[in-house]
Amino acid sequence: MIEADRFAGPLWERDGPAKARSARWPGMGPLLEWLVALLLLPLVAFHFVRSMARKQNNSSNAFRLAVFLALDLLMAALLFGMQIPDWMWAALTVGALAYNICVMTFALKLES
Repeated sequence: MIEADRFAGPLWERDGPAKARSARWPGMGPLLEWLVALLLLPLVAFHFVRSMARKQNNSSNAFRLAVFLALDLLMAALLFGMQIPDWMWAALTVGALAYNICVMTFALKLES
């Protein structure tokens, strides 16, 4: 029989072999998962990035940045279980925005 509260809470609090590792560095598991997802998102959606860069329109570039930033913050909320301090939300937002701007700048250089 499956226990109901075993599946409650964020992904990193569930029972498993990583639980012993996360006791040493609490919060590092979800942070590393978020960083990997942040780095891979533009690669997975590279066609979308290039199509936005081809338009050479500031509003389409801003839309792409907003979509990717929203996806990055949604992934962070899912991985951390909405139990993130305000300073960490700010750090994640600034970090994700800076990375997405770098990716968009690289895509614009490819198109020109």
